[in-house]
Amino acid sequence: MKKLTFGLMGFAALSLAVATLFTSCKKDEVKELASISATINGESFSATAVAKQDNNNAKLADLLAGNGDKITSIYGANTNGQVLSIVLNGNTEATYDLSLAVSLNPTTLLINYLTTGDIEDTAKDAIKAEAKTMMVYKKSEGIQDANSKDFYVATKANVVVNKITSVGTIKYYKGTFTATLENANGEKLEVTDGKFSCPGK
Repeated sequence: MKKLTFGLMGFAALSLAVATLFTSCKKDEVKELASISATINGESFSATAVAKQDNNNAKLADLLAGNGDKITSIYGANTNGQVLSIVLNGNTEATYDLSLAVSLNPTTLLINYLTTGDIEDTAKDAIKAEAKTMMVYKKSEGIQDANSKDFYVATKANVVVNKITSVGTIKYYKGTFTATLENANGEKLEVTDGKFSCPGK
């Protein structure tokens, strides 16, 4: 009987140790995951990423979403006030592309939509059919006017989610991205070597 009791106590102690180690690893993993970085026109961008959906993300999510679509929002802001946010039409490991026809005049179309909320049904249908991701870059988090020269929307983008890790009820997304961004003045920025490892909302 003593041997059995000792065995059960030993098993319980071992289980607790394993559980503690597992929880510790998960916490460390979360710390590593909360980041987003890229090179934007040759300059380094790095930020802490959070599961957040601001007003712009919410509008872009509505634009992408169809019946039953699962939308993922990734939002990164740094101490310099710069913001890079990505919206995905999906929540699985996959490739998400944005490549809109030039005939749609995508920059003007998207900036007008983010400013007024208005968009023609034909344009909306084309975006839902062709776009699986949207992206916004702001040189200052406080910028609300999409017509600002420091507010950029993606006209082309490629986002690859290559790993999803669940920690409790939260999903953490890891992947890469590239994009071409443009502002209302037609000025372009090239985003290369993009990486994210962060929660998605």
